Amino acid sequence: MQIQVITGGILPTHSYIVTDKETNISAVVDPGFISDELFDTIQSLNRVDAILLTHGHFDHIMGVKDIQDMTGAKIYMHQEEKDFATDCSLNLSLDLPDRQCKDFKPDFLYVDGDRITVGNLTFHILYTPGHTNGSSCLVAKNVIFSGDTLFKGSVGRTDFPTSDSKKMIKSIERLTELEGNYTVYPAHGEFTTLDYERKTNPYMRNIANDFGY
Repeated sequence: MQIQVITGGILPTHSYIVTDKETNISAVVDPGFISDELFDTIQSLNRVDAILLTHGHFDHIMGVKDIQDMTGAKIYMHQEEKDFATDCSLNLSLDLPDRQCKDFKPDFLYVDGDRITVGNLTFHILYTPGHTNGSSCLVAKNVIFSGDTLFKGSVGRTDFPTSDSKKMIKSIERLTELEGNYTVYPAHGEFTTLDYERKTNPYMRNIANDFGY
């Protein structure tokens, strides 16, 4: 598995290009901006089969429609997020008139426990609501693409439409309790590991101690 990281947008956001080395088939995770670097990199790929979305905020979906038009890739997002694809008040682009997202229609609405195959890679869906009601993490091999659920030293905000702080706590508990260690690729900020967050993240530390980490 090869992971390329391209960062852009006003926040900024990490977009991840994940390629199965065996088949040379790729997926794009959270293309939340439009940039020459992102588009040129995608055009250089052998084949892009999937656009995988951790949730539907504008800084995760801004480039979705253009990339689908460019590649023919299928769009995957949680079933609770489907309205974010067309509702500017939900995806938070309403106050950004020059940056409003192009509407799109998800090809597949996933739920917790689903598996998405890209080449010979499998992405496991881990439903982690809180930041939005459909927020999810994508787990592939020893990697978690955590979107805006888990950051280095922190967690996602819960003051947006469909956010829920109690659900966020449950989601962080679920991540803490995963067996083993993972490299965590969040949508913003530094990369980290699950073990590091168990030891240092104030939202995880007490939970981790209860489970013997």
